[in-house]
Amino acid sequence: MSPGARSIEQDSRLRVYFGHHKCMTTWVSRLLGRVCNELNWNFVREISRPLDMSLSEYIQKTKADMLSYANPDLAIVQTLGDFVGFHIIRDPRDMLVSAYFSHLYSHPTDKWPELTAYRAELQKLSKDDGLLWEMEYLGREFERLYEWDYAQENILELKMEDVIANPYDQMVRAFLFINAAAENTRLRTKLLDAVARTIRNGRLGYLHRTLSSVVPNYVLPKIPIEVLLMYIYEQRFSEMARGRVQGIEDASSHYRKGVSGDWANHFKPQHKEYFKKNYNDILLKLGYESMLDW
Repeated sequence: MSPGARSIEQDSRLRVYFGHHKCMTTWVSRLLGRVCNELNWNFVREISRPLDMSLSEYIQKTKADMLSYANPDLAIVQTLGDFVGFHIIRDPRDMLVSAYFSHLYSHPTDKWPELTAYRAELQKLSKDDGLLWEMEYLGREFERLYEWDYAQENILELKMEDVIANPYDQMVRAFLFINAAAENTRLRTKLLDAVARTIRNGRLGYLHRTLSSVVPNYVLPKIPIEVLLMYIYEQRFSEMARGRVQGIEDASSHYRKGVSGDWANHFKPQHKEYFKKNYNDILLKLGYESMLDW
């Protein structure tokens, strides 16, 4: 921070987003990246695999301000110390269907080379057999969902279904919870003017610089909600899916369909039987079912 710089309610705690495979991690990480860019925070993306050091050591090494932690292990999370975060889960049945199509067609392999061989095997199977294979493959991820502590006071719990239904409300809740969004500041009018000017000039990426010029020596401590809402709008499904609206499926796209409950269109009796036998307790714990027989 430059000499004489001003800041409002600075919060030095680590912020963490906890996600799971096929629970809109790419979408959320993209949004986090844009916000961190404006706030000049160091964003460490998508830690999901074992490290050659403890997670706390890794955070210290990378000087992370914001961390995206996919497929989180509760035991590791509990070693993090002082942090605040939010956690997004999804109906495991929808996770399964989404994973099947993603592994079959769209998920990139550059950072996951093992997927190449897995995809080749999956392509040999019928869709029905492929879904059953995926159920076994995702078993450990489903276990993590079940083992998670959903009563941690420093972590806001969200469901992807609610985020899909109202991304503006849910993501604003998340950013307010981690103390990264500003509802009101004394500079509100000047901030809004600066935002409007950068939009008119088509230079949104230079918002932080613009704000600093409007209010000399001002350091943006939180993202104005108006800017956050704009970023969320710019990442709406139709934009990410190149004009396709939610509910219209493209099986080869990373943004395949964008709706909840799609599992019912793909599960056959054998899939329900397998899922009930192996993962019913997860559905009950997470509130996606209230009875054993669904």
